[in-house]
Order: sequence, then C-alpha cells, then structure tokens
Amino acid sequence: MEPLSEALLNFPLPTIAYVTEKAVSAGVLVTISCDHIAMAPGSHIGAAETIPDTEKVLSAWVGMLTATAEMQGRPKNVIAAMADKRAVVPGYAAEGQLLDLTAGDAVRLGVADAVCTTHREALAQFGYGQAVLTEVSPTLADRAAGFLTGQAAMSLFFILGVILLIIELFVPGFGIFGIGAIVCFGFYFFSGFLAGFTQWWAVVLFVAGLILMVVEMAMPGFGIFGISGIILLLVGLVFSSRSMLDFLKLLAYTLGACIILIPILYKLFGRIRLFDRIVLKTQGEGTAQPQLPFPQDSMLGVRGTTLTALRPAGKAAFDGRRLDVISAGDFIGPNVAVRVVEAAGGRIVVEAEQGRE
Repeated sequence: MEPLSEALLNFPLPTIAYVTEKAVSAGVLVTISCDHIAMAPGSHIGAAETIPDTEKVLSAWVGMLTATAEMQGRPKNVIAAMADKRAVVPGYAAEGQLLDLTAGDAVRLGVADAVCTTHREALAQFGYGQAVLTEVSPTLADRAAGFLTGQAAMSLFFILGVILLIIELFVPGFGIFGIGAIVCFGFYFFSGFLAGFTQWWAVVLFVAGLILMVVEMAMPGFGIFGISGIILLLVGLVFSSRSMLDFLKLLAYTLGACIILIPILYKLFGRIRLFDRIVLKTQGEGTAQPQLPFPQDSMLGVRGTTLTALRPAGKAAFDGRRLDVISAGDFIGPNVAVRVVEAAGGRIVVEAEQGRE
C-alpha cells in the first residue's frame, strides 16, 4: 500500500476517499492519504495492527501512518491508536485496545470530514456535485490477484499440495501427482509474494529442505540430512504464512486431511513405493552368515576400488566382483583404491591405500 499512498499524496488534483463499509489495516493508510475523507453510515475505520506485531515493524508502520496524518492535517495520536495498543484516546480506546471508529466518531475526532450516504453526496460535500462520475470495476486480473492472495486460496494450495505429494509417494515412479504438488506449492508461495508477506529467502529455505530430504532418501538410515531438511521445510513454511497462528491452523487442517487420506491410499495402493528403495526386503533365516563368492580368509590384503562412497558402508570391486564393504573408520569416496584389512563373519572391512586412486 505504500506506493499507492505516495501516489495519492503526490497527485496534482484533489482526492476524495469514500469509505463504503470499512477502512481497516492498510486501508487506513490509503484513506488518510487522500485530501478529503467521507464515510457512509454504518462504516468504520481503524484496526490497523501489523502482522507480525514486532517492535521494529510496528514502529515503522506507526511512523508511516502518523507522518501521513501530519501531512494531511489529521490527528496523529488518533491515527497512531489504530495501530498501536499502547496509544490511548480517552473515551474511545484505553491502553491495550486497538482504536476502531464508526463514521460519526471519525468525524467528531477529525479523522473524516463528513458522513455521506452516496458517492454523489460525497462529491457534492466537497464542491464537485456537477462532476461526471465514472465507476471502475475490478478487472479479471484484479479478481484473480484477490483470489490468490486470500487466506482460503493459500490454504487450499497448501493442503492440496500435501495431498498430491502423499499420493505420489504411494504411486510408483514420478508423474502427474508429483507435478501437481509442485504446482500447488508454487502457487502457495506465489500468493504470499503477491500479498506481500512472503520473502524470497523463505522459498529458498523450503527448496533447500526439499533437496536435503531427497538426499536423505538416497542414503541408508536417517541422519543429519533428514533432520536438517525437516527443520528447513518447517521454517520456510512458517515464514511464508501470514502469522504463526494461521500456520498452526493450516497445519491442523492438513494433518486432519492426511489422517483421512493415508488409510484410503494404503487400501488402494498398499505400502509407500518410495520405501522400496531404502528398506531391506530379504530376511535371513536361522543363524546362517551371508555367503561370499570365495573363502573369506583369502580376502585379507586383497586390493580393489570403491564403486560408491563408504559412509561407512558401500560397494567396492575386487577383480571384477562387486562386494558390500565397510570402511575401517574414515569416510572413503568413490573410485578410491582400498585394501581389505578384515574379513570375517560375512563382513569385509577395508581402508584406503595412500597414494593410489
């Protein structure tokens, strides 16, 4: 709203704000930026507290409101009380309350100039009764922007994105559900950008969290990548929401949808297909040890090359044979020359050979 306020303040012709129903939040700034203010009976103005309500943000916002009020000859203390609960307006707002004025009270306190029933009456009030009145309706683009920036639309995009992502986990491969989830999350963040409360770094945190989760899925077990990914995902989503309360409500709705959806998907598709790549499906019987393609005692001292990174487990090739091995301690990258230092109980332990890759 700040560029709109500056445009109104610098406009070369007189401007009139006519409040038909309400002027709240950033609407207060737009209204007091006009030269004249008329309000319809039953309308109100005020309740302009910032979200988030931090000291820095609130101070900047109150400063902007009071500076505009001073330029237009409006009472600064009254305008400040609409945004700052610490400001007091005797008889109208005690400490700890946000000021919200009816049309009549706004005129009495000097915030508005007149109460007018129609636009034409407002024009006549300020000497423009014979002016030609042209009404401009919102365009399709305006309506689309209004829909995208609404809380209902953002909640819909978020919940639908999570649902499509869960369906994608149950369905083999990557297809239309995964693409749909990406599109929904894209609209979710884009809506936040349009509304003005989502910053680019919140999106970066969310994307970084997704990348870390993908890395974690490609590795055995669950470790630092998975934990870091979950934290970054949550932080990115929290800071892309209007407020923490809105995020908690959205999270509750999403969890409710998941509780209903997951059993249905399990009934239709069975287990989550993603786990097929990271869960061991075979089961050993009795106490038999895994069998190697050659005697274990012949492996001591045998040299080979790692095929994957050893963290500490991985694969290595020995004379053309791919075997599961374990590092003796340190991390060993792929394509590194190694030597077997222990081979017993179905386990092959290797260490990197210095100077050979």
